[in-house]
Amino acid sequence: MPIVPTDEQRRVIDQRTGTVLVLAAVGSGKTTTLAHRIAHALEADAHLRPERLLALTFTNRAADHMATSLEEIAGPVATARMTISTFHALCARILRSDPAGAGLADDFRILDEDDTMELLRELDVEAPKDSMFALAEHASATPMGACSVQTWHRGQLGGFEWGPRYAAALATRGAVDFAGLVYLTRALLTEVEDARGRWSTAYDMVLVDEVQDTHLSEYEVMRVLAAQASSLCLVGDLDQTIYAWRGSAPRALLEHLERDFGPVQPLHMTRNFRSTHRILETASALASAMPDRSSHMRPSEGLDVGTIPTLTCYSSIETEAAGIAQAILARLKSGAAPGRLAVLGRTHNGLAQIAEALKTLAIPHTTVEHFKFFRRAEVKDALAVARLVYDRHDEVAARRISLRMVRNVDRAALRRIRDDGHPVGLRLTDLLDAATIRQGDPFWTLDRPDCIVLDTETTGFDPDEDEIIEVAAVRLRGGTYSGKPQDRFVALLRNTIPVGASEAVHQISDATLAAEGQDPRTVLEGLREFIGRQPVAGHNVGFDRRMLEGYGARLGVPLQLRVCFDTLPMARRLVLDARNHKLGTLVDHLQIPFEPTHRALDDVLATVELATRLAERSKAGHSRRWSILARENPAFARLRSALEGWANQSIRPATLIRTITREVLKYSGPDAPRRFANLEELALRVEAMDDPAIPAARALRRILDRAALVRDVDTLDGAPGVRVLTMHQSKGLEFDHVWVPGLVDGGIPSWFTVKRHNDAGDDTGIHEERRLLYVALTRARRDLSLSWHRRGTRGYGKSLSRFGPELGDTVRPIAGP
Repeated sequence: MPIVPTDEQRRVIDQRTGTVLVLAAVGSGKTTTLAHRIAHALEADAHLRPERLLALTFTNRAADHMATSLEEIAGPVATARMTISTFHALCARILRSDPAGAGLADDFRILDEDDTMELLRELDVEAPKDSMFALAEHASATPMGACSVQTWHRGQLGGFEWGPRYAAALATRGAVDFAGLVYLTRALLTEVEDARGRWSTAYDMVLVDEVQDTHLSEYEVMRVLAAQASSLCLVGDLDQTIYAWRGSAPRALLEHLERDFGPVQPLHMTRNFRSTHRILETASALASAMPDRSSHMRPSEGLDVGTIPTLTCYSSIETEAAGIAQAILARLKSGAAPGRLAVLGRTHNGLAQIAEALKTLAIPHTTVEHFKFFRRAEVKDALAVARLVYDRHDEVAARRISLRMVRNVDRAALRRIRDDGHPVGLRLTDLLDAATIRQGDPFWTLDRPDCIVLDTETTGFDPDEDEIIEVAAVRLRGGTYSGKPQDRFVALLRNTIPVGASEAVHQISDATLAAEGQDPRTVLEGLREFIGRQPVAGHNVGFDRRMLEGYGARLGVPLQLRVCFDTLPMARRLVLDARNHKLGTLVDHLQIPFEPTHRALDDVLATVELATRLAERSKAGHSRRWSILARENPAFARLRSALEGWANQSIRPATLIRTITREVLKYSGPDAPRRFANLEELALRVEAMDDPAIPAARALRRILDRAALVRDVDTLDGAPGVRVLTMHQSKGLEFDHVWVPGLVDGGIPSWFTVKRHNDAGDDTGIHEERRLLYVALTRARRDLSLSWHRRGTRGYGKSLSRFGPELGDTVRPIAGP
């Protein structure tokens, strides 16, 4: 984008209120314009706070670029307070704000696609990848009003035979997959009034990028988030709609937008600042064949005319690959930077020949596999061990590390531990807990404990931002609460953050806190004295611990709390027939004579009685658990000892990764140097993502969330060599020199699309493939080389893609070898 905005860009920047739809042509300076729009809004409105701004992007890479632009314009302090996020990362944040409302563990982990398929294989589900996508399709197709937390956790969604087993396995592991991430967010915002109220009032300004690729299920979440925003801006280019196959329907979405937030003011950005005139002419010729073209682009003043793109015909797919490799080699010899060159193909398989030809000429290049940095075995190994340092109950990480790092433990051994242990409440993770091994039972802390049972009520769920408004605690001596005043601590705290919609839950108003609340610092100092050196306990006590430590740190009252027991995960093991494991549900299910009211003291007393009931239930399986632990624990001794030692040191995440690499990750063979180099790169990336201002365990959890949600191209910028990408992966990128091979019918458009068109007369796939090719063409800045081949890998004849003639005389045909 130029230093001085164009008239089109200025209209986008200045329109600060109402609902705006920006139709931004490719290369029109969208990211910088949107950054200026946000900065201008902050400058023009003194009442607009940065934390009230939300910007949603399609990839982490786009979010990072948006943040970088904003830091340059609005400054790093204001930018850090904004929410600039991908949709899935925002869903994770929403669920983290109220995991209990979504039926999740407080410290739930996010399974990436690899972990999800591995879990399905473990459950003997046929075609794990297809099953994973089928569940995701059902989840996204369910209207928001019909999304149910209970339906998800019972495994009833889609009616799959394996659904209940899969849901139970996720619950055991304290995990959620990608499908559940979005589905449960929609269910939470539907079923939990407090959550809906909180998030519908969270933002004054909402911006959504790449609207053409936004699924209607994602729009439903956005509709809640923007419900009371004074400014809603959606940005995109409908001519780049390439995800209809995953459910994006931009025109239907825009109809919803007009109905929900109308009137919608359309604004256009048509000037292209990226490509040469000749490349734009070729792209425009292809776009002219689109039956529903919505955006138009024109070259900006000062752009080079450039050379005419070429369309080369090769005799075979092999000669095409060799020809492209030779052309790339010539470019590199002329001084071109490898990272500014790209080969964009329709599929991974179609790019395999190109990658092999580049390898033959020793040309450094990066394929899709290189981008899957966080999916590499050694990276997943290190992150799994790191998880276990701070969360010894992570079943997914424990299973991975047991199989890969514990001698004489295989899948049969893990199945034996699961089958023997599950009926009596024992888990694989118990074998990694030193205290459990010493005591001979994971429920030993329930046996007449001396501890403090506590509960908090808060203005929200973020330990770095929200405040505690009530705290209650009672002292147990030998597992018994005396009822005496000296064994009880209860206080209301004055607040500076309004309680908002949470008042409907705990019935504590701002007026009540103003009249009866005490000074927060004084209360926390009194609580610290009441607790002394005793450990704490509660129902979902991890949340209370984080809130108390976070709020205490901000008030200058350091609290270092040790957990004795948490009745939530214990109830999940011992009360298998409950509808869910919320405190209120368990009180009803176990007929506990205390009514949890979401007031802190009532919940504490209910938790004390729940702990007693769980202790009674745990006795039945004690001898069996002891026997299994005695039989299995020797194999895990070395790993268990290492985890215990690291946990006691409270190591920052990057240092922890290097320590794990040095002390327990042992790789050998010709790939070992590459693996260790990747692990050092992981440490550097973790270091860059770390926030030293928060505790190491919480920082690591944020890093792990991001690693689970990362897309293939999010790590592109640091990759070496020529880029070898699919057309889908190239979205949002640009390169000086671009080669687009495989321009044949059955390639682009794909064989399946052509067949569907021929069999059923369905043109929708053809139109989407044309848009996909349009995306590929518009990645080029200086040179564009297209090609096709007359003979494929099996010797079958090929014909030029039906899109070739649509380019007309904007390309120069060449007869290749």
